[in-house]
Amino acid sequence: MEIEEVEITINKTGKVIIEVKGVRGSACEDITHELEEALGEVQERIYKTDYYQSQKSLPPLQEKNCEKNQ
Repeated sequence: MEIEEVEITINKTGKVIIEVKGVRGSACEDITHELEEALGEVQERIYKTDYYQSQKSLPPLQEKNCEKNQ
């Protein structure tokens, strides 16, 4: 079973970057929804290639990433 993790980075200009790892497909949006609501408007959303693949098409233990910039 993969470990799910959320990495939150705040850069020097105050930009918040939320990256979800160990999650397949659109589940990363469910995980970050409340954070996005609390932080305000999402300025940019970057979906990594794995986001578009279904859970069934991925080999076991392949890491999933969904990065969201705010």
